Amino acid sequence: MTALFLLAVLPTGAYAETTFFDNAGDAFIMGSSPAGEVIGGITDGTAGGGGCLYEWNCTGWSECLSSGKQTRNCINIGSCPDIYKSPEINQSCTYTPPEIVEKEDKWPKNKTENANGKEIMDNNHIFLYFMAATIIGFVALYLKIKLSDVYAKDATKLKKKRLYA
Repeated sequence: MTALFLLAVLPTGAYAETTFFDNAGDAFIMGSSPAGEVIGGITDGTAGGGGCLYEWNCTGWSECLSSGKQTRNCINIGSCPDIYKSPEINQSCTYTPPEIVEKEDKWPKNKTENANGKEIMDNNHIFLYFMAATIIGFVALYLKIKLSDVYAKDATKLKKKRLYA
């Protein structure tokens, strides 16, 4: 006597057929189970009977391509040698193009903003004001030194003139 035991734990979904043959009694046994989720199948026979089990291991669906298609890979890890009633490996999808965010300026300006988000001053202007003040300071220092030398020479000439006059 041949005993046949099939254990399947399956979620609801698409159905694939699983076929077993019992050679001892020439009985044809056919059943349906959700695709890709069969956990195991066991046959026990004394008259050389046998069977096989379709068990599919599938990857997740790929990202939706611009062509509106998704793919996945499925491998039969069951005992049946062929790909009878394999799960779908292609499906249609709705492609959503990625958002393109355009930048305002290729080179952002160096801005300083206060807590309210208002622009205080461009950093480039701060640098220019600092450089102008530095140059004016050096020019003033140079003039002071030169004028004090001229004044000192004139004062010396004036003293000499008074002494010899």
